Amino acid sequence: MDYLGDLEIFKQNFDESGPPGTHRKEILLEFCCKAIAESAEFFMQNVNNEFHLQKSMAEESIRKLQGQIKEVK
Repeated sequence: MDYLGDLEIFKQNFDESGPPGTHRKEILLEFCCKAIAESAEFFMQNVNNEFHLQKSMAEESIRKLQGQIKEVK
């Protein structure tokens, strides 16, 4: 995925077909900032969920290995 390329294509489409008026650049900037913030929040939530999953799996592995150590002793 080429995120920057997608933004450039979106900007070009907006310039060609967006609403007329004096605040076109502000509208585009506001939309892009909102989209980037929402994307970052989504990405961070996915990373956080993956971290918690990996942590849970590691804790379960530790419990199993500690149980095996007790059996060996």
